[in-house]
Amino acid sequence: MIAQISVNLIESNAFQFHRWIAVQICRECSKGGMSMFFRSAGVIVAVALLTGAIVAAQTTTEPSINWIRPGGAADSLPLWGIRGGMAIGLSPLPGPRGLIRVYTPYLDQPARRVMNFIAVEPVVHGVRDLSELQKSRVGGLAGLRMWSADEIDLSDPPGPTGVPSRGIVGRDAVGQTLAVYICVEPYKNGAHCVIKIGFRSDRPHEVSLSTLAAGDSRAMQACVLTATMGNWARLRHLRLRDRTIDAADLFRGLPVNSWGFFDWHSWAAKELSINGSEIVVSATGDFDATTPAEVPKGWRYIGRPAVQSWTIEVSPGIEARVNGRDTFWATHEAVPGGAAFENFELYSPFRQGQVFRFGVEEEHPK
Repeated sequence: MIAQISVNLIESNAFQFHRWIAVQICRECSKGGMSMFFRSAGVIVAVALLTGAIVAAQTTTEPSINWIRPGGAADSLPLWGIRGGMAIGLSPLPGPRGLIRVYTPYLDQPARRVMNFIAVEPVVHGVRDLSELQKSRVGGLAGLRMWSADEIDLSDPPGPTGVPSRGIVGRDAVGQTLAVYICVEPYKNGAHCVIKIGFRSDRPHEVSLSTLAAGDSRAMQACVLTATMGNWARLRHLRLRDRTIDAADLFRGLPVNSWGFFDWHSWAAKELSINGSEIVVSATGDFDATTPAEVPKGWRYIGRPAVQSWTIEVSPGIEARVNGRDTFWATHEAVPGGAAFENFELYSPFRQGQVFRFGVEEEHPK
């Protein structure tokens, strides 16, 4: 074990001191006149001292992560993530209710500028309910309420408290972690969803979202997590296993529906990129991200060009899906350059605790 520890760890004062004590204990235990019980106890104490020194030294030598977390007061912002990396937020931060906000300030975007939104859209008996557009049971406003919890009992999920949860900081085999649960009020189709949010110190530009069904939820065929605002970054290029789908080609000559969308297109798992045991699908926008001045201010892209990706463990029934628009949502303003993808998702049959990872990285010229 000691041979695997870094030179800095072995040479640290704390480690040397604890090792010296352990050696002295072992020497005393090797002397005659001591019962087997006390010899065994001495060895156990020595091993504990060495183990404690190793853990302490590893902890002190690893850089501390500057997590973004609510402060614990009623006026704290519902915002979680890695400072300098990705963060996610909830209403009342700017944007529609019923959506998880995704922030990527490392792309030279100003604070609280949303890169994309993620909606939670469960499917029950073929009916897909929309967290952004469905009216809440409380007040009748559009957008289902979402709130946070540090811990959760799925048989009796907590209701909203008015104070954002701080999230739980921990460790895994790789590094430091931050986790928080997002509760969504029940849907009209009977679904009752909980999303476990996770950040890892070794993946600062990615968030994991685990889909969970509360105990009183109706059986879900799927709990879809869909990135809803591809038009802002003008996502036009969908990267599959051996080809790239261009939005202009995909939607050319097709009509839009009553909501102004080009209808869904999908690709089975065999057409998607595989990285080890995971399926990955990515979408990119115009490399020249400059937005014409005539575009409404809220739809002008800010920041460096980026690649947005969904990742999931390989399992049966997975599809990549997109729809599109050639006008910005809730406007008649044309998307510069023509049609772009709006919703971008990996669709998968529901499995309790299934993990979707959403990442955003800077796009570099090839």
